[in-house]
Amino acid sequence: MLYTLSRQSQKELFMRKYLFAAVACSIALVLFGPSAIDAEEPLVLENSHLGLRFDRKTGTLAAIENKLAGEIYQAEGDEFSVDFDTQSVRVQDMTAAKPLCKDSEACFRFTHPLLTAELRYTLLPGRSFAEKHLTLTFTKNVALRHVSLGTPKFTTPDLSLVCYRHPDFDFLTAYLQAKHNWSVPRPANSEPSRTFFGRTGKGGFFTGVEMPYDDSALEGRAVRLGFAPSLKVAAGERFVCENVYLGVYRRSAQDTTATAQFSLESFLARVAGKGGFDGAAAAGLTGQQTTTQANSPPPSKVLPLPSESDSMRAMASAILGPPRHGLMAFACSWHSEMQQAEYTSDEDLAGDLQSLEFIKSCGLDGLSDSHPWGGETAKMRDLREGDHYVLGPRVRRFAERARELGLKVHQWPTMNNTHPWRTYGGPFRLDRPEWLRGVEGEALGGANADNFQRRQANCLACAPFYTWLQRIILDDALG
Repeated sequence: MLYTLSRQSQKELFMRKYLFAAVACSIALVLFGPSAIDAEEPLVLENSHLGLRFDRKTGTLAAIENKLAGEIYQAEGDEFSVDFDTQSVRVQDMTAAKPLCKDSEACFRFTHPLLTAELRYTLLPGRSFAEKHLTLTFTKNVALRHVSLGTPKFTTPDLSLVCYRHPDFDFLTAYLQAKHNWSVPRPANSEPSRTFFGRTGKGGFFTGVEMPYDDSALEGRAVRLGFAPSLKVAAGERFVCENVYLGVYRRSAQDTTATAQFSLESFLARVAGKGGFDGAAAAGLTGQQTTTQANSPPPSKVLPLPSESDSMRAMASAILGPPRHGLMAFACSWHSEMQQAEYTSDEDLAGDLQSLEFIKSCGLDGLSDSHPWGGETAKMRDLREGDHYVLGPRVRRFAERARELGLKVHQWPTMNNTHPWRTYGGPFRLDRPEWLRGVEGEALGGANADNFQRRQANCLACAPFYTWLQRIILDDALG
């Protein structure tokens, strides 16, 4: 049966449908929120410590949830890109496949006429860090210049961002100038390793590239993570990029008493005038080749907080895995303001005891010390079979204070009566010249061949020397 509606009836029916649709839409917005209508819900990868939220279409990081501290850090703009000789390919230029998320892994796949890219995040149970893996497969022969692994910009208020550079070339340049009058200029921001911290009053996050010699940088509120492979890659070849780590931590009580910044001016005042290795002389530089004008000291050096150091050390131990028994962070007393020769006064000892307090406040596990090798060498050199070495009173006080602070102390590895790079070395014990390593056959060619033969050192592969050294350390150190 065919019915014909009048124009007025048609208009009324249309208005009813419109009103019904409007009401239905309002109900949907109330029940599901605007994200269910305007955009897809973010993809979440999480465990009991850490949660990562991603944009489903681009695989970019949208937020970090720090479950240890009960905080969320919002992020935006975390796209990756690939630079070639003649062009750049950004994630926006690529076609994205449907993401795949498993219990401990989130995968995103992208295609482009020049390449395919697989972006994968892994977050294992019980870990407070995730890893980001980018793998590229090219359809043509290319000259791969640079890979930007991500550029997250963190928008959360009250979040301070700092870059920890290691080793800090500003510090090393000023140190060599002050102590040895040796000028060694370094390119700005060329340190081989950088870690970026986002800090709040309760906790924070850390991120960086796992390889050294990346070219990452902190640019305002954005962290630019990347590296420059500069490689020719064949069509069909699979190129595995360097991984990015991303972890969280909770601030500890030790952070409130730690020295978060290092005053270079104070440090240089302590080392000024002290003796030690003469770098300019060893390099064969004359007075005209060195500069007597001290460089302007750079600003105070940023140091990791103890909680940050603990979290990163736990991450490195987990990544390296067995058979290691965990990584430890050590300071080197030789490359520091600490006394390298014999303690000739209580003031010398007091300075080193103060340095122990600073090392402890940084959250480090211990230090390598040049004593007794650097301080009581003659005493140890005169030992004979059956003799027992006894620490001098000042060296013993230093070792005891380190033990009270929970710091481990191991001997600096030079075990000669002279350092192998000064003069030409010698046996640690004058009655045991056979303990020195030797060169059999013709020495390797090159400018250093003669030096290698003459600049000898005690060899740990020499069983009698190792046995004697083990007894000295284990039986006679602190008892």
